[in-house]
Amino acid sequence: MTEKEFLNSAEDIQAKTADREPLMSRIQRRRKKQRRELILIIAAFTILLGGWLWRSIVYARTPDYALKQISEALENRDLERFDRYVKLDAITMVAYDDLTSTLFKYDHSLTPSTHKNFLDFYQHIKPQLAQGTAETIRRYVSSGEWTPPTGSDLLKGRQLGIDYERFLERSQLRNTELISLESVTVNSNKTDEAVGKIKIRDKYTGTAFTMDVLLERQNDGHWSVIALENYRDYLAAVTDKQIADITAYIEATQPVVDEYNERFIDQRARFRSIVRQGRPMSSSQISQMKQLILGETVPDLKSRQEKLNSYNIRAGSQYLSSLRRQSTDLSIAAWVHLIAGLEKEDYNELNLAETLHKQMLEIDLRIEDVINHNTVSQEMPVVP
Repeated sequence: MTEKEFLNSAEDIQAKTADREPLMSRIQRRRKKQRRELILIIAAFTILLGGWLWRSIVYARTPDYALKQISEALENRDLERFDRYVKLDAITMVAYDDLTSTLFKYDHSLTPSTHKNFLDFYQHIKPQLAQGTAETIRRYVSSGEWTPPTGSDLLKGRQLGIDYERFLERSQLRNTELISLESVTVNSNKTDEAVGKIKIRDKYTGTAFTMDVLLERQNDGHWSVIALENYRDYLAAVTDKQIADITAYIEATQPVVDEYNERFIDQRARFRSIVRQGRPMSSSQISQMKQLILGETVPDLKSRQEKLNSYNIRAGSQYLSSLRRQSTDLSIAAWVHLIAGLEKEDYNELNLAETLHKQMLEIDLRIEDVINHNTVSQEMPVVP
């Protein structure tokens, strides 16, 4: 290396050394940066912890939170959460009185004395119906389906002297949908009470309504719904429209019903005449019956239903229209299985035909109740 190159190299080293930050300064700057980062981490953690504490301790003990939990429980079919925030047994006991007060409003066939007797009867069976309805709602929350009572349940069929299916329909439970939560207000005089305004809608008539739900603070601080304060007003608003639509639908379809009833009466008489020819049935009897049922009765049932379907079904009459379709389908199926059972001498087919026929008769009774606005049979039932 020449002298000149050595001097240049020395100058470069000196320049780099002059630009280099002292070691202590670099350590101090690094520590400041670490402290800033630590402060930011602590601040973020504090915010997250505060948010969690607010949600779990403060917000979780508000009526707003309770209503949100109910909505989520319905969406997720979470019965345990639903039961925590809804005092269902208490609600159904109070709502039962609201419902029964409107049940006989449109049943003009009742005398004042019979009206009073039926109201007394409904009070007599209140525990069974209120509790049974609460269990029906719980099954819906768990499954998302409205399943009828089964087995030995007192509400199955008409064991209590009423058609529980019809009773449930009049409650409007199955055709009511939740739209939104409007507001929640804590009672200024009773801070342990609050009223939530919930927008709901009847799916049949499209009737929108704001339901006032009463909430109460529980011992552990969470809130639960304990009553539907204006449920009776909702029933009146919806039922008025439904009855008007049902009445219009009945009047519009009456000519079709009358026309085919005449045919069915004649066919029923001929059916009985064939049966009276002798038992067990001969091949000739079975042939005559097959020609009558498959050649006339089933085609007439289908034709009548097609004509009924062609009418502009008003929203509130959808339930009655649906019952008529069910009755037609069950009747056709029962006749078809009857013929199959007779031709094949198959008792399974015959038993199925009998079962379907009983189901059809049950639907027909329900149709009659809807048309006449009845909720109980006209004879005072005996409570098991």
